[in-house]
Order: sequence, then C-alpha cells, then structure tokens
Amino acid sequence: MTADSNGYVGFDLALFIAEKLRAQFVFDMAQMEGNTATYPQVETIVCGTSVAGLSVSETRQIDNINRGWQALIEDLRLKRFQINKLVAIEYNKLVSESENRLGFGGFRNAPVAIGGTSYTPPNPLDLNSCWNELIARCQELEDNPLEQSLLLYAEMARNQFFGDGNKRTALLMMNGNLIQNGLCPITITKSCEVEYRTALIGYYESPEQHRIQFFDFLKQEQQTMLKRWGYEIQDINETELGKTIDTNPKEGSTKHKL
Repeated sequence: MTADSNGYVGFDLALFIAEKLRAQFVFDMAQMEGNTATYPQVETIVCGTSVAGLSVSETRQIDNINRGWQALIEDLRLKRFQINKLVAIEYNKLVSESENRLGFGGFRNAPVAIGGTSYTPPNPLDLNSCWNELIARCQELEDNPLEQSLLLYAEMARNQFFGDGNKRTALLMMNGNLIQNGLCPITITKSCEVEYRTALIGYYESPEQHRIQFFDFLKQEQQTMLKRWGYEIQDINETELGKTIDTNPKEGSTKHKL
C-alpha cells in the first residue's frame, strides 16, 4: 500500500488506527510526562483494571489520558469533533484533572514558565486573542489539513493556554483534525524525546526560524506510523519535508468546522 506525503489513508482507517493503538498512544503520552508505568501496566489500566506498583498520581494520570483519547475517538465517530475553544477545554479537563490548578475548566488564570527556555508564554489576559488568532491562521490552511494540524499542535503548545496538560491537549486536537480529514494520526515516542524537545524549544523561541524543523519532526513521526501499518510513502519530485505540501484536500476528506 502507498500513502501520499500528507499521510492520507481515509477516515475509516485513520480512526481504526487510533482505536486499535489507543493503549500505545496513552502509553506514549504518559511516558512523555515522565510517568514510569510500563506498557503492560498502561494496557491493563486502559482495559479498566487496576494495577500494583504505581503511585496514585501516576495511575490517575494514565486514566485521565485514556479518557481524553476515548472522548476524542467518540467525538470523531459521531462526527462532532471541531476545532474550537470549548472542545479544547473539554479535552484539557479530562487529561489534566488533579494536575491543573490554574483555572481548571478554562484557560489558565495566571502566568506560567517553561523549563529549558527563555521564552515566556502570553499573559493570561491575552489568551483569548491568541486563540482567535490561531483559529484565523487555521482557517487560512483549510485546504491543507496536514499543515493546519501541525500548526494547531505547535501553537497550542507554545501559547500554553492551560495551567497544565497543554501538550496532551494539543496532541488530541491535532490528531482529531488529522483523523477527521482522513490523515494518519501521530504519536510522539519517548525514544525521540531529545529530538522532539530540541525542535519544540526552538519553535517556542523563534517559531518562524524553527517551524520547518518542528513540523518535519512531526511529519517523520507520522511516516513512522504509516510504515508500521505497511504503507510506503509516495515519492514526489520535490522534497516533501520543509515544504507546504498538496494543498488540495483528498477526495473523501472532511473539512473541520471552525
């Protein structure tokens, strides 16, 4: 099987991948948060059974992440996923419960800092305007859902709209838009953590200069997932990474509602 450079596989298969690999996606997300649970422990929790050997907070975090993925999959199945503030808040409430203490149930209500960088996220009073600006930029990319999804992740992480769980929420929103448009979902694994954090911090500090680097990383993670499912990436004349690609939506894809 061959997939194009956007990772188009069709809605049904994209959703099936998320359903089939939900435990893996939960595990990857938890590992990136420093959770020490093993994959078998995560899979057991995802199946609804308690496990020994984990702290209460680690078990709760895994359960919260799983509830976030469950909500996203259900929203996609029922065709009700949208890129809007209310949806983002609902996902954040699920994945950050008991962790977010800065305005839980809405945008954060206090300043935050990010370790490892001099970049300072926006003042909480500016978050609504930052969100509206992000939505406007997403609307400009309606014909290129891959780039649109990557921008959504990058800017949600950079703006730190929530008191906690920002990257988890951003990953759910990005994948919701990818899957809704028939594109292969993306997970970020612990083995790529150094490359991921280097690219992300670069984007935090200078988004225009480091956009290509960060987007390329996410595209490479998508290609890894495609290859896992037996897909070959379609060759194109120009280098696919570092460029805006295929702005025409594929037949059968569904544009999101903004």
